[in-house]
Amino acid sequence: YGNIEFLEFDDGRTFLPSCVIFDRGKVIVGSEAVKRAADDPASFVSQSKIYMDDRKKTWEKEGRRYKAEDIAFEILKKVRVTLSERFTNEKKFDAVVTVPAKFGEDQIRRTASAVKRAGLGLIEIIREPVAAALAFNDDSFRPGDTVYVIDFGGGTVDAALVELTGTSGVTGFVVSVADGNRHLGGRDLDGVISSILFEQLRDCSGQDLGDEESTFGAARKKTHS
Repeated sequence: YGNIEFLEFDDGRTFLPSCVIFDRGKVIVGSEAVKRAADDPASFVSQSKIYMDDRKKTWEKEGRRYKAEDIAFEILKKVRVTLSERFTNEKKFDAVVTVPAKFGEDQIRRTASAVKRAGLGLIEIIREPVAAALAFNDDSFRPGDTVYVIDFGGGTVDAALVELTGTSGVTGFVVSVADGNRHLGGRDLDGVISSILFEQLRDCSGQDLGDEESTFGAARKKTHS
């Protein structure tokens, strides 16, 4: 595979949360957007990818309507800018982009459009569980093996049955079937667990902690005043 370098973003992390916040004409992407979300939830957008198939879904921010591919463009633009700052001698950056297994042709086209708008060259779009199978390909896999991959993400769950191909080693793959749920993920489970805990706390103490704003809002405002 050659040498692999992980791209570090502003906070030194090698991952970029797919979140944005709109702040007086500026679009802030990633961890900083997440930090500001609690104080300005109306300007915050996350999990936009799951709406890539919904052409009616928009977010109105600072007088403009954004579609899912517009949010994807802002996130990918951040990647493109960070690449330019990290590799100053390079003029062109190509990308392999992954999408949920359930994405159809329309969602893939909209994703590809966001990639190109962000100034990235698009090599290929592959489905996320297939990408996971490729990433974990090691000597334990043999041509002819069939691998069942489950990709449990923050907002989506994907699965794929991948048949590995090759002669002396694994050099390719065939996707037998891929499917998923774009509206089920780790955050949904977080919400269910939180609801159960809040209900149990209410039964034990008589205090309703489910209303986060009334419970913690006053303390947060006092802290930031």
